[in-house]
Amino acid sequence: MNEADLHYPPDVCPFCNIAAAFPCPESSLWSSRAENLGRCVPGEEEANYEKTSPSSFVVLRSRDVVAFLDILPMTGGVTDYNIVQNNGARAAQVVPHVHFHIIPRPGTMPEIRNKSWTMFGRGQRDDLDDEEGAKLASEMRKVLREEVAKMKSGEKEANPLKPSQHYKNMAMNSNSNDAPSSSDGHLVYTALRDGTITLNIHISGSCTTKHLCNVFFLDQQTGNINFEPSSQSAPPAMLQEHGLFTDIDRFADICLKQRVPNQGDDTFKAWRSQVLSVIKEECGAQWAPYKN
Repeated sequence: MNEADLHYPPDVCPFCNIAAAFPCPESSLWSSRAENLGRCVPGEEEANYEKTSPSSFVVLRSRDVVAFLDILPMTGGVTDYNIVQNNGARAAQVVPHVHFHIIPRPGTMPEIRNKSWTMFGRGQRDDLDDEEGAKLASEMRKVLREEVAKMKSGEKEANPLKPSQHYKNMAMNSNSNDAPSSSDGHLVYTALRDGTITLNIHISGSCTTKHLCNVFFLDQQTGNINFEPSSQSAPPAMLQEHGLFTDIDRFADICLKQRVPNQGDDTFKAWRSQVLSVIKEECGAQWAPYKN
């Protein structure tokens, strides 16, 4: 048993209690990254600090991270702070979970400043009273919601679409051009993967589970189009279905030969428009576009 476990057995671990009291919401299969992040910021009623004892002032809870206020408040105007991570009981780790302390270093409140210099994860929870903690956590949740709203407005594409029944039903087992994902061809679509907009052509497998597809996306550093062939992809956040194309290799050839225009935030969108225009003009017999 890890030495830190001696301090908090699992059945009384405060972090486990907080995670249980503020569970991560279910992610929607077809939602964007910003929408799923927005669900992780608890509403004001849901964020009731009295759900646990001692009180918990939760700012965000996701599948991997729980953020909450503890001990010292991040008072307004504080720009100096430490980020501390303790490893092991001898290094002042008390709770047996990986976690970080963000410790403010205010310059105008001596009674807090003097304590904070020697705290580094050690301190009394009652240094942050319930009223102050609830107010500060509410303000931080408000700021997070504003940041999520900026993320949404920054997504130039349309909101994720509900996938067509055709897309859902794709379940071929071959990745050969002789066995397209439907009798009419392979679905070409735009999706959001880990915050990056991608152009994809489906190869095989059910699209509602992990499946194979060729993925094309803009490398923000080089300005070039990256190509991930036969990528095993989880169900994407669908943005737009463009149509069906019968030749996977020809599709890749067209994508990689197109010049990437330098149009700032619209570079990928402009490149994708070129690709679809070439397919329409040069491969009409192999292309069955959707009306969007």
